[in-house]
Amino acid sequence: MRSRHLIRLKSFLGIAARIGLPGVAVATGCVANYEEGLARMTRVKQVFDPDPVMQEHYAARYRTYLGLTEAMQGFWATQ
Repeated sequence: MRSRHLIRLKSFLGIAARIGLPGVAVATGCVANYEEGLARMTRVKQVFDPDPVMQEHYAARYRTYLGLTEAMQGFWATQ
């Protein structure tokens, strides 16, 4: 299982950063590439590592979720 990172945006431009500000920074030449732009606008606030002891529990819950989403496809198609 992979770690999950909680990202906290560095500036008041948080919403803009999520919707494309790194791309704008690349296009205007402020940064060399998208990865650099994203790195300069965000930081890792906290890392969550899954508990290996709970792996089967997580897997079972995910299988339940997949079954529910499959069962709901017909309903969602009519909405």
